[in-house]
Amino acid sequence: MQFSPPACTQSPLAAATAAPQCCAPASLTLRTVRRGAETIGWRQGAVRVDVDVYVVVGRDEPVVLGAEAESESLRVELDLGGDCSAAESEFTPVTRSMSGAVGIAIADAARQRPQARRITVSGAAAAALRAELDAEERALRARADRIACAKVATREALFRRLLVSADFIQSHFAEPLSVELLAAVSNLSPFHFARLFALVMDETPHSFLTRKRLAVARRLIDSGLDRGDAAERAGFGCRSTLFRHLREAAATRS
Repeated sequence: MQFSPPACTQSPLAAATAAPQCCAPASLTLRTVRRGAETIGWRQGAVRVDVDVYVVVGRDEPVVLGAEAESESLRVELDLGGDCSAAESEFTPVTRSMSGAVGIAIADAARQRPQARRITVSGAAAAALRAELDAEERALRARADRIACAKVATREALFRRLLVSADFIQSHFAEPLSVELLAAVSNLSPFHFARLFALVMDETPHSFLTRKRLAVARRLIDSGLDRGDAAERAGFGCRSTLFRHLREAAATRS
């Protein structure tokens, strides 16, 4: 959703001490799940949201297209008062990792209110979380600058294609995914796609996919699912492949 709120004439100091009359109350919603996963209709199409990621949405609720059994959605709403600049359109439409500062804050809020599906954060806490969101957005945007292009518009287009492929992995990790398929999703040649993805994401498409599958498999095993079933549902296909990747991940950490 995009909108253009009326311009404010108050100084930042005045805006901090009094609610401006020229702006409707602004808000941003950070959407994830407490457990399970949901597929939502969002700005760039359908995207899968699970406990690994969150998305920044605006005033309109995304349509839930499907959900795993016993899934529980979670919305953390930032009540930003008279901040006219708050808009979903400010943020790149991509799933964002829960491992960063914003995700940690979402998880902390969820632990403090274990039964809530909707949590409102206001005042200084909302301002601090908005600042972390802005910092994460700047870091994300900086990745686009790694792509060497004479034209800014070309660099932006390539960057968004790569983000679409990353979200495609997030949503389709359990399916057979090849570099050729992911390149087609990004409308790039396989060679060009693989090189740019590694440049922007700091890991190859295969590593990105394996890391996602391992996170899902670990959760399934922790929930009591048989390891063979967990391997299949996470996209590894068989228990032996899952075990091999678990050993490799453990060796990398040690």
